[in-house]
Amino acid sequence: MEDLKEKTDQFKDQFASKAASVDQQGKLFTYGKPLIDALDNGDALKKPLSIFYYVMAAGFILCPLYLAYEAIFEMSFFKWPFIDVIGVTVVFAAFAFSSWMSFQIVWNRKNKNVDSIKEDQGFLSTKIITDLMKLLGECFAVIVAITGTVGVIAGLMSDAASDFVDSDGIYYILIFPVIGYLILLGSRFFAEIINATADIARNTKR
Repeated sequence: MEDLKEKTDQFKDQFASKAASVDQQGKLFTYGKPLIDALDNGDALKKPLSIFYYVMAAGFILCPLYLAYEAIFEMSFFKWPFIDVIGVTVVFAAFAFSSWMSFQIVWNRKNKNVDSIKEDQGFLSTKIITDLMKLLGECFAVIVAITGTVGVIAGLMSDAASDFVDSDGIYYILIFPVIGYLILLGSRFFAEIINATADIARNTKR
């Protein structure tokens, strides 16, 4: 047993000596340094986030085009009754316009939100999530408010508008702007709660 223990100790010493003699600045040990640096300075979060903003912006452009393609080539849109074609075209124009507005919002926020991520600010993931919450709230609020309101107005011009108006349906014109406002307010409210919690944690840590 004593011999075994002695040999074990000798092996440990030899292994430690070999490990100490290895050049830890060589390529084998520094190959992952760019990734480690990106994780430390926030680039690992910023670059994918920037790509995500590009994808989101492209989505707001492509979505109306895809819907137009489906309606024209898959659903024989121009064979529909004339009044339906007019109504759907008006609503689609409103949706396309609101999508274009949402694209501009994303494009405007893209550089501001990504560039505001700093290495030493802490709680980077919290900032990213809250920025996205506010951005999505702004975009969906615009789409709901514009498309919904125009959709109601187009509905009032249809053959069934008399029943709609007689039941005070005209007041539904106000519903979608209110819903859009609540979406905008709610997204900012919850984002600010999360940010406030992070600020409290940051100040407590100090």
